Amino acid sequence: MSIEEKIKAMIASGALSEEQAAQFRASISPSPNIKSARVRQKLPVAKIIAALFILGIILIISMSGSDVGSHSETIQNVAESMNQPGESGAMNKSLQNSLSMIVIFLPVLLCVLLVIYLYNNLVSKEEDVFVSWSQVESQYQRRADLIPNLVSTVNGYAEQEKEVLMGVTAERAKIAEALAALQQSDAKTEALRKEAANHLEDEAFMTKLAAAQERFSKDITGIFALVESYPELRSSDNFMALQDQIEGTENRINIARMVFNEAVRDYNKLIRIMPSSLIASTADFKRKAYFEAEDAGDESPKVSF
Repeated sequence: MSIEEKIKAMIASGALSEEQAAQFRASISPSPNIKSARVRQKLPVAKIIAALFILGIILIISMSGSDVGSHSETIQNVAESMNQPGESGAMNKSLQNSLSMIVIFLPVLLCVLLVIYLYNNLVSKEEDVFVSWSQVESQYQRRADLIPNLVSTVNGYAEQEKEVLMGVTAERAKIAEALAALQQSDAKTEALRKEAANHLEDEAFMTKLAAAQERFSKDITGIFALVESYPELRSSDNFMALQDQIEGTENRINIARMVFNEAVRDYNKLIRIMPSSLIASTADFKRKAYFEAEDAGDESPKVSF
């Protein structure tokens, strides 16, 4: 199932609204900073079929070659040989050998094709997981690039109105503490995110990353809650734009997370179902971890009012 099909399925189930889906579609172009995590290549089906076909022809010819050589006169004059029981029998024997080779070779060919199909299907599902995770990372990077720019648009306003908005020492201390917590979350989540693509099979790591992101989201919410005490800042166009952009980015991250978990679910189910499970165990396809954070967050905004 492609990413677009997953989005449509989530719309049909009510998990996404049309507006949310449109926002996500507009933002799923791969980030240039995200490298492919692909570690496997699909088997070249056409080349393998051609090679097996040529090998089969060679085997058939080699098995029937001795019979054809010993009865060259029969091959040169088919009409005459058909009137000679001995020669006709030799010709039938050669034909039987060829048919026997085909009967033996055909099931082998079908088994090889089945293995190729199952392997390539597993590679496709695993690639869906990698691509979906790259979209999660891409949304994190978009937010990381977006928030400093948005903060700079309100920084001047906050500085000019600092005495009016933050004259109470206790209130200023609360905001300073919240910003410090936000910056700590930034450092932790950024360090974890950089390693995430190499730990998609590590449930403990993914759980740790999800927990760090949840803490970061709470820090963001805490800052917005503090700003509620300052109507002038809260109602300013610049700050409202900042808040809307952060909420929109968080929403797109959550959508990307749902798509990723869907891809992981499809992949994990496939590696447990026969006969794909045989190929998965032989080729070392490992179970991927789900990303179970309620609120995804990554690189914390360097907010400085």
